[in-house]
Amino acid sequence: MNPSVEELVNLITQQVLKNLAKPVEAKPAGGPGVLLLFCGGTAGLDVVSTQLAEMAKLGCEYHCVFSRAGANVVGTDFVSTLKPRSCIVEGDSAQSVFALVNKCKLVVVPVLTQNTCAKAALGIRDSLASDTLAAAFLLGRPVLIATDAIPTEGVPAAYRQMILSHLKTLESFGARLVRAAMLAQQVKALLEGAPPEGVQTPKSTISGKPLPTKLVDLRVASEWVKEKGVSEAFVVEPGTIITPLAADFLRERKVLVVRRAGEMSC
Repeated sequence: MNPSVEELVNLITQQVLKNLAKPVEAKPAGGPGVLLLFCGGTAGLDVVSTQLAEMAKLGCEYHCVFSRAGANVVGTDFVSTLKPRSCIVEGDSAQSVFALVNKCKLVVVPVLTQNTCAKAALGIRDSLASDTLAAAFLLGRPVLIATDAIPTEGVPAAYRQMILSHLKTLESFGARLVRAAMLAQQVKALLEGAPPEGVQTPKSTISGKPLPTKLVDLRVASEWVKEKGVSEAFVVEPGTIITPLAADFLRERKVLVVRRAGEMSC
């Protein structure tokens, strides 16, 4: 005998109640946490979009933070390929960005704006974007920044010097400055603890006392060259981060960069 409509309703109701009573299994966490910060820049978004697709293949657990301008200009759908575990938009959430940065291994800024660059360099924390970067620097998290949107060409010399000064300050805080086209590659390298782009570790070695630091920025490199000259090898420990500006500085002066596991002619 076929059940009546009333009996079917009762069966369905009982099954729904059973399902509701079951404990909800927490979604398992993914790979290492990576936080992406969008602060409103638009330069090179086509390149960034391609890089996000590559980053989606890395198996990371992504979290996204949008400033008001970032949400309005870029839109939160821009990161849909990453399937972010969480997404914060300035003004729409009371979640502590400090706590979010704390649980991530890496912070990435795909398009840094000049405004956020200046605020972060000067320690101004009056926006979600600058506060996120401050949290990353204070917590010692690696920060990867694409600088394609920062104007350093075609501007008056004094103004350009100001911008470069802000960028150098971010490097001194521990940020790695790259082009947007290198984002996915550098995210992978940072998470794996590999040396920066352009710094290799061939088999041969050179003796010498390595620098007692794990971060070589432009200031450290320039002070070392001023003291030692360009004929002596620049020796660092394996795993030491040499920022792009510092690497360019040493390469231009043909300084030999040596890791204990190998060497490279700049």
